[in-house]
Amino acid sequence: MPTPTGVAVDSTPASHPRRSSGELFNPAQCFEPSPACPPACLEFGSPPVFISSVFPGALPRTLTPPSGSHGPALILGYHRGNVLCDACLTTTYFKYNEGFYRQKHGCAMGSPVSPIVANLYMEEVERKALGSFKGRVPSHWYRYVDDTWVKIKTQEVESFTAHINAVDKNIKLTREDTKDNCLPFLDCAVHIEENGNLNIEVYRKSTHTDQYLLFDSHHPLEHKLGVIRTQHHLAEHVPSKPEGKKKEHTHVKEALKTCGYPKWAFLKSAKRHRKEDQTPAREDKKDRRNNIVIPYVAGVSEKLRRVFSKHDIPVYFRPSNTLRQKLVHPKDKTPKHKLNNVVYAVQCSEECPDLYIGETKQPLHKRMAQHRRATSTGQDSAVHLHLKDKGHSFEDANVHILDREDRWFERGVKEAIYVHCERPSLNRGEGLRHQLSAIYNPVLRSLPRRLKAH
Repeated sequence: MPTPTGVAVDSTPASHPRRSSGELFNPAQCFEPSPACPPACLEFGSPPVFISSVFPGALPRTLTPPSGSHGPALILGYHRGNVLCDACLTTTYFKYNEGFYRQKHGCAMGSPVSPIVANLYMEEVERKALGSFKGRVPSHWYRYVDDTWVKIKTQEVESFTAHINAVDKNIKLTREDTKDNCLPFLDCAVHIEENGNLNIEVYRKSTHTDQYLLFDSHHPLEHKLGVIRTQHHLAEHVPSKPEGKKKEHTHVKEALKTCGYPKWAFLKSAKRHRKEDQTPAREDKKDRRNNIVIPYVAGVSEKLRRVFSKHDIPVYFRPSNTLRQKLVHPKDKTPKHKLNNVVYAVQCSEECPDLYIGETKQPLHKRMAQHRRATSTGQDSAVHLHLKDKGHSFEDANVHILDREDRWFERGVKEAIYVHCERPSLNRGEGLRHQLSAIYNPVLRSLPRRLKAH
């Protein structure tokens, strides 16, 4: 972005950080003490960026092709890119309390385009503010997402704060001044020493409890070793002085010991870290299609990984039961008859033992309507033929949803598994999209049945 003379602006893309915070921001390497006129260090924090109402004037400027540029963006065209971004930002709909709403103002939370456009828009606000300020502009300006670390002359603090808040009616910044010669920024606590030098330490809020992932929790060992590695990485790269690094390493070790981490876990983590440092980076990329992700079950998942590793197949674990899954449900629950991408079971309303299991990407009520009527091609479903021949009927309320799966291939596999376990009488063998290998039969026979016969 264009900047006034003498202003250092960190334009690192906020959505894809590539380096540790200590490497991304180390003002001790950028600032020189100026005892003649001591500057003020302060931090600006911005609210959520609202784009849609001011989008037409802001984004086209940032997406204007630079002169002589050539690249993939020209394939789509900058004008079409603006049109597509406009559609993404002005057609956001959501459901709340059984009603549908359109977001009239602001970027939608969770939208992939929102952080990119918000960063572009903030750069435009900064360009206007720094370019039009009549006083002495900040000598250093470091922004990461919505936090900005600023070095400016003390006499310009109030006037610059008022100026930048007048640039855009939708952007009102809050200001945090240094306290006890210390100003936090990201995970850094920047201390201003008496000689004007800066000393950086790891920043923790006053409410921080040093509560990390407990070692006896039901998580893979690699996740727990990752906690050790992450905290020691911060201790090694954030503090600017050797004594600060030593102090932080000691603090981390004591905090993790309180969370149940044994001595051998620290040794194992350090050994892995040294091995990674000594191993040269491989340029060849592995085919991600060969990766396997399985739910983590202690004692079982590790054995499966060892088996797959013999065939050069990477296996990754994911937690199968989390507090987020149990407690966090921000969206309204979709009625059963409107659910899509499901594996379902149809049982008659009559005292009939016949059962059908299928899968569909459509809303369930539409698929049930198809089962009830004949098709123009003459290839009627097994459910329709049963209802026609027996004179039976079924209600949508009696349809069981066995599973949900958005992915087409995986949904077909789940359908085949349920058909094998439940042995429905109405399913025709050739109707399955996915045929399971006989090698899985011993495992499938051990699975309990989900449906009770009439």
